[in-house]
Amino acid sequence: MRGDRGTEHREKMVERLSQSCTLLEDTTAIVHGIKIFGSPWQPEFGGWAYNLIRGDECQAKWLEIPTDTDFLITRGPPAGHGDLCRNKVRAGCVDLLQEIQTRIKSQYHIFGHIHEDQGVTTDGQTKFVNASMCDSRYHANQYPILIDMPRVSEEMVLKSCPAEWRPEIDPRSRGGNSRYFS
Repeated sequence: MRGDRGTEHREKMVERLSQSCTLLEDTTAIVHGIKIFGSPWQPEFGGWAYNLIRGDECQAKWLEIPTDTDFLITRGPPAGHGDLCRNKVRAGCVDLLQEIQTRIKSQYHIFGHIHEDQGVTTDGQTKFVNASMCDSRYHANQYPILIDMPRVSEEMVLKSCPAEWRPEIDPRSRGGNSRYFS
């Protein structure tokens, strides 16, 4: 979403998608017990929307990311991970990398934006996933990156549901798998 039309375009898109999606704009969603935080911000890069000035402005935004985040999703990459542009300049954010490594410590950081450096890297703690599907010419010709998660227990799924949807687990059943609604 570029320039002035970005706000109008965004509002129409949010309205249309809100019926089937959760927009993570500096917010958290918990899915099957996994805490996912999403932020659209990035250090200034071209004329794109959600640009921030590197330094204090970026630092302040990254401080909003909760420390107990399992999956962090941002538009742009951290410095040194999936951020190498075709002109050999690294576009990643040093402040974001510092927050991830010293405070957030998420299992995964998923981003895109730098289309020409798709792939997965790690620092031994966090897996960094540049999940760009398009190449630098905006042709969708890159393979998707799949994250294989361990199977989540039924109890974990139930705990992540809103309370009004959550059935009670009957403790008298073998294995605690029988459910009833009160």
